[in-house]
Amino acid sequence: HACEPAPVAPCCPGGAGKGARGSPSSGGPALGMPRTLRLTSSRDFARILRSGSRGSSALITCVALPADPARAARVGFAVGTSVGNAVKRNRARRFLREAVRATCIKPGTDVVIVGKQAIAGSSLAEVRSALDAALERAGASC
Repeated sequence: HACEPAPVAPCCPGGAGKGARGSPSSGGPALGMPRTLRLTSSRDFARILRSGSRGSSALITCVALPADPARAARVGFAVGTSVGNAVKRNRARRFLREAVRATCIKPGTDVVIVGKQAIAGSSLAEVRSALDAALERAGASC
C-alpha cells in the first residue's frame, strides 16, 4: 500500500556526521525524535500495554491504542535484557527508531514497540519489514 511516512521524525534533515549528537554545546539541531512524538511516561506505556491491540512478527510486537486523531502518532520503544547486553539493546533501539521514521502510522495512535530476542542479529531491512507487518496486524498502519 502506498502512504506517506508518518510525521514521526522530521528531525534529521541532511543527516549528521560522526559525533554530531546535537547537544546544547554543539549548537546544532537536536537529533532523534522530538519529545512530542515520543511516549515518555510509564503511565502511558502501562495504559497502552494494558488495553491496546497487539500485532506481532518474528522480531517485534506492536501494541497500538487509538487516541486523538488530530495529533501526530506517538511511539515508545521497549527493548528488554532478553535481547542482549546494552550494546545489542541500543543497536536494536536505533534500528527500531529508523524503521519508524520510514513507516506510516495512523495519526493520533499511541504505539509501543517491543523488541524480541531475535532482533539482536537482524538487519535494518528485516526490522523495517517486521515493523510493517506488526503494525498492520495491530491495526496501526495507514
